[in-house]
Amino acid sequence: MSLLRGAVFAALATRVAADPNMDSIVPATFGGIAPPSLGSMLDTMGGALGYPSPAKSITLADIIPQVDSKGHSRCCPIGTINDGTGCVFQQSSVCEDGTVLQGNVCVSIDGPQCPGGLKFDGRVCRSTEPPKCPGSSLYNKVTNQCESPYGPQCPATYRLDKGSCISESPPACPIGSRPQDGICIDNSPPECTKPNQVYDKGACVSKDPPKCPEGTEVRGRTCYGTIPPACDGDARFDKGHCVLTPKCPQQYRFNGWVCVREGDPVCSPGVFKDGVCHADPTCPEGWTYDKDAATCTYVTDPQCAPGTTLFTSKGGLKGCCREGTDAFDGVFCTKDVDESGECPDDYEYSDGYCRHPPSQGTCPELHEYVNGVCVKRTLPQCTSGSYNNGKCILGDPTCPQGSHFNGKDCVLIERPQCPEESRLVDSQCISMKLPTCPSGQIMDGDACVHEEPPRCPGNTRLEDGVCKHPDIPICKDGTKYQNEHCALPTLPTCPDGSSINRDGKCVANKPPDCPENFNYCIKTHSCIPKGPPKCPDDLVWDGTHCVSRKPAVCPEGHFRSGNRCVSMKDPRCKDGFVFDVKSQGCVSKGEPECSEGTKFDGTKCASPTPPDCPHEGTTYDPKTQSCIAAPPSCPEGTDLVNGACVLRKPPACPEGTEMRGENCIAIKGPECDGNLTMVDGQCVSIDPPTCGGGTTWDGSRCVIGTRTSCFNLEVCPPIGAAALPAPSPEIL
Repeated sequence: MSLLRGAVFAALATRVAADPNMDSIVPATFGGIAPPSLGSMLDTMGGALGYPSPAKSITLADIIPQVDSKGHSRCCPIGTINDGTGCVFQQSSVCEDGTVLQGNVCVSIDGPQCPGGLKFDGRVCRSTEPPKCPGSSLYNKVTNQCESPYGPQCPATYRLDKGSCISESPPACPIGSRPQDGICIDNSPPECTKPNQVYDKGACVSKDPPKCPEGTEVRGRTCYGTIPPACDGDARFDKGHCVLTPKCPQQYRFNGWVCVREGDPVCSPGVFKDGVCHADPTCPEGWTYDKDAATCTYVTDPQCAPGTTLFTSKGGLKGCCREGTDAFDGVFCTKDVDESGECPDDYEYSDGYCRHPPSQGTCPELHEYVNGVCVKRTLPQCTSGSYNNGKCILGDPTCPQGSHFNGKDCVLIERPQCPEESRLVDSQCISMKLPTCPSGQIMDGDACVHEEPPRCPGNTRLEDGVCKHPDIPICKDGTKYQNEHCALPTLPTCPDGSSINRDGKCVANKPPDCPENFNYCIKTHSCIPKGPPKCPDDLVWDGTHCVSRKPAVCPEGHFRSGNRCVSMKDPRCKDGFVFDVKSQGCVSKGEPECSEGTKFDGTKCASPTPPDCPHEGTTYDPKTQSCIAAPPSCPEGTDLVNGACVLRKPPACPEGTEMRGENCIAIKGPECDGNLTMVDGQCVSIDPPTCGGGTTWDGSRCVIGTRTSCFNLEVCPPIGAAALPAPSPEIL
């Protein structure tokens, strides 16, 4: 079984909802905590604009069972409650309706308001309606400007392309030439005039190709063999080596690295799946296993209210129907129509029957109502192994002798076998015999190459697989050799009023034409009116929108701060509480109550009386948290030195104590009276402190509505635990 190695980290996040109850509220002081500056407030609570609360570190000791209103339990951190769906902080609010807490102030949910249906964009009040455009122009929402309904126009024989007028006539060159790359080149290519020469890709090359010995061919500057290197016997050539396939014993196959057993590993008992042996869990007698939910279910009929009876449909669904019902179809309770042809009150007529919806029966405690029946759930049991996610994990499968389980397959311990004179390297058997090439050839990488290079005729050189002459190609009179072409001294010409651009096109020297009173906009390639858009009265055009001259205002009792409306009323708490900026909630002024005989010491209920020492002659020492007797005595003629009686005998301690350092410590530790237990040297009540109504104990204070962004819970299981044991279901 593979070992569990690692740590489990969990974060429990909780949120706070608003409490509409604001009775008995007084203005809050800040509990001695200085309020932060407005610039330090951040929105870390979604829409609540919360103060950045620090994370609170907790341990498993701070997780306690909490029961919701239906009796369902859930483990929650101290200071939270189980609401049936999760662990949440007790509902509270220190701000009035319509405002939320942000740092140390209450901020309006609605924010600054604008007059006349205008919208506040965080800066100004702007209109959502487009401005009025002058003349025949129309407003374009994409470009935020008024534009002519008619686009820019180009002169005849020109077309509009990306804001420029391009001539339909390409650049012109003299007859017998063509424009290319901004120059005029002759239609006739350069020539090579000497015997046995031909023009090819900017050079004069020999008509005779380079030659290689028989059995080879030209590739670049080398003569390559036409057949690959050869290997002896069953070996094959692969990447410069002669290789063979490793072999495995019978019932094993080679997977590219090792020999693995064919078929799945054997589990006894259980079946092999997903790398482990597992079996189906079992349920107590009378219970059935729900595979989808991975739980054992116990189904009972609900208890119908007086005046109703439990009916079962043909499909097995159940419902509580009123007296006089004839049948239940799974959806409605039905009865025949009487002679009057009318249905009783609270019934409806449908398809010849009177019907009414069934009522829901009640279920015993810890049962849930599902499709007309009461269902109770518990975890399955494992007769062997440990329970995990609907399976009983039994452990690793068994492998035949000489093999071991690697988490997926049974792997042979011995290496795969290679033929004689070969060695296993990675996934192949590499032969000790090198590949061979025909006579006169040597191996180069994955091919055989001839020792001699390709041969070219005299006064030529081998280059790019051809034999090149040193002669320069010749152009006819009036042209010169340039970039593998014969170029004319004249440049391409464009129609009057245009010039050639980088792309070799003729572009008009003037921008496109726009209608009267419109100018061409290079940025949007459109025609825009000469005047700005017109806005309704009291609004001005800011370049993109019609905005109000008047600023956004806040409701009465609020003042404007940037894009927020801050309430003039401070956060408030109930009597006996103060507002705590750090936790964003109300904290009790008084200490929590403790059981009789204990007193709150700041974190827990502790007894003021020190623990009793049961052994006579010992007293409790708070420094060592143990029961200490009088200093140890030594026999006559000896002295106590560094915790020992020097000479013949060691120091002696009274009966029931033992020597620890220089003290005699009682073997039996200190004890507490009654319902108290020893914690950190104090007698502490096993019951946590209790708080007044509407408040919650958070581990150190009675609080209401405090916020903590996260609980950090770190749990490190011991190395070697394969899985937690399956819990024994409690059947009620």
